[in-house]
Amino acid sequence: MSLGPPWVEGLRNSVKAIATSLVKKGFEVSVVTKGSFGRVDVEGVEYFGLPLGDESYSSGAFRVIGALSNWLLRKRFDIVHGHASFPILSLPSFFARSKRFFTLYSPLFGEVQVATEYSSLQKTLFSVSKSALVTRVSAFWTRYVCISKRVRDTLPLGVRERSAVIPVGVDYARFSKRVPTERLKEELGLNFEYTVLFAGDVTPWKGGEDFLFLQKS
Repeated sequence: MSLGPPWVEGLRNSVKAIATSLVKKGFEVSVVTKGSFGRVDVEGVEYFGLPLGDESYSSGAFRVIGALSNWLLRKRFDIVHGHASFPILSLPSFFARSKRFFTLYSPLFGEVQVATEYSSLQKTLFSVSKSALVTRVSAFWTRYVCISKRVRDTLPLGVRERSAVIPVGVDYARFSKRVPTERLKEELGLNFEYTVLFAGDVTPWKGGEDFLFLQKS
């Protein structure tokens, strides 16, 4: 998945917020990610897009891993910080000559079900990319950070104890404004007395099925 523009997804916005905050503190920050946008500067952050595959998780995955490994071999950074829901993307940090961290945004495989529309090969690759084995291997050189205790609890023993929990922050200034719900209901054609908004990908691990949409009789 691309972490570059447009910023319409949680993980992208999390990385963008961290990167811009570091720039304000005087750090030089580069974000290397999958994407066809080339090189752009956003609020002082350099974004480098690798044109390898489309927006889906699996498209061009191995080429992205190879490109990231090559990038880290050629460049010199003080800190390398990976962000993803798939621990397999922590493997390229082996080639970094610096301190390495990896923030994990979702549980390892076994805690979530694989979408049934995936092919058998895709399901196998998915399970490997979120496996305990990959996590154990990369943990030899990378320090894991988890966005919740639940995510950390899925890490294998030995890795879990050395991993920190740092929840994703929320910009209160951005989300504190009240939204005129009546106008939104009218625009969307919603006539229910109670309406619940689910913001997220329609994927099993987002937990959309746990939401109940009720209409008062």
